[in-house]
Amino acid sequence: MKVILHEMSWIEAKEYFKENEIAIFRVSSNEEHGPQNPLGTDHLIAKVAVEETARRTGVLCLQVIPFEVSCQWTG
Repeated sequence: MKVILHEMSWIEAKEYFKENEIAIFRVSSNEEHGPQNPLGTDHLIAKVAVEETARRTGVLCLQVIPFEVSCQWTG
């Protein structure tokens, strides 16, 4: 059973929502974590944690929405 919305067809999503009214909505930030890590570290961690939760519970998981950019650019 698929639990990641963006991996489903619209028909599969329609079938899911016929039986369920819940989905996991992920939000996270983009920010620096030192020069060695990507700016998306927080939402990459959220992606893995929430997708695993969705697999274990059968609750649909929506795409991650990054909600801010917090960086100290130096030149």
